[in-house]
Amino acid sequence: MTTPAPNIEIILLAAGLSSRMGNRNKLLMPFRGQPLVRYVAQQLIKSKAGPITVITGHDANLIEQALDDLSLNFKFNPNYSSGQMSSVQCGVQNLKKDTQGIMIALADMPDLTSRDYQGITKGFYNKNCDKIVVPYFSGKRGNPIIIPKRLTDEIINGSLQAGCRRLIESRPQDVHKLDVTSASHTTDIDTPNDYSYWLKQFVVLPACC
Repeated sequence: MTTPAPNIEIILLAAGLSSRMGNRNKLLMPFRGQPLVRYVAQQLIKSKAGPITVITGHDANLIEQALDDLSLNFKFNPNYSSGQMSSVQCGVQNLKKDTQGIMIALADMPDLTSRDYQGITKGFYNKNCDKIVVPYFSGKRGNPIIIPKRLTDEIINGSLQAGCRRLIESRPQDVHKLDVTSASHTTDIDTPNDYSYWLKQFVVLPACC
């Protein structure tokens, strides 16, 4: 039996300064023949988990150009320099009435496939679309997470810090720790060394799923 799909809106965070990469924006660096942010967005689109809004900030025009012709919405965060949480707050405003959850996805996690995103969505549905679903691999917290719409107001007013390490400790009654079988949920690209590593890994891997 096919698991029914919940009504999820996806927020793809692509506004950051990419400061740990030096003078380059990591999301615009080439990855498998295209900008990194485009590669990640394509996996999200392929997952069919829900409509995607890309939150832009730093290099907003270049990010939009890199995603040109893809089925995406864009929203600019004027406060992007204040940190990731401001982009989350920007993204969760004006959600559709029938939205049940918000997936917070990161644009620097190229190892995640469409199937990984589908697995998180299924985990959210299995908890009646009422829990914050956080993936865990070998005891390590990962991404993306899905937050039920009922907590949107708390995100906007700052009382719920989505993605914060203290989230799980402060809201255990609202969190479902979803065990996953892929380390992809816990790996991202932040530094030149990370980038070099992933380029080498993907040279030998076939085009993915």
